[in-house]
Amino acid sequence: RSVHRRPYPGLAQPDPGLVFQREDGAPVGREALTERMREYIERVAGRYAGRVDAWDVVNEQIGEDGRYRDTKWVKGIGDGDELLRLAFTFAARYAPDTELYYNDFNAWRPEKRDGIVRMVKMLQAHGIRIDGIGIQGHWGLHYPSRDDIEAAIDAYAALGLKVMITEL
Repeated sequence: RSVHRRPYPGLAQPDPGLVFQREDGAPVGREALTERMREYIERVAGRYAGRVDAWDVVNEQIGEDGRYRDTKWVKGIGDGDELLRLAFTFAARYAPDTELYYNDFNAWRPEKRDGIVRMVKMLQAHGIRIDGIGIQGHWGLHYPSRDDIEAAIDAYAALGLKVMITEL
């Protein structure tokens, strides 16, 4: 049995009213946003403990140029690296027996691939567990090239990561 899920949709495209705002509509601060992320990951990981083999901890945060996308999460936490460190730290704490993945579209493109590699190395340098990369398979008949896909798989595998082709 193998189940791979994305439990933390708020790390991709959250409902702003539920995550980024207080009840009065004012924006929450970094500390409150961090606590909301932690609580959510704890709740979801706890609910599905022992029933899910792999989680997409963070989804679609690296841009085509290899830098972090200008998302509400990055702005709210203040730094893309810190966002990823927090999310993967919380996921490892609350889902210790589950594989932890970063998932993204166009993860085969050289600039984006290099940004993802940099992000993984940053997590690894901080001793934060990441087990794999999900390369979303939104592909056409003539793109991407097999060479680009293989280069991405090789780059991620060289970091000691598992690689999944997702969202076929």
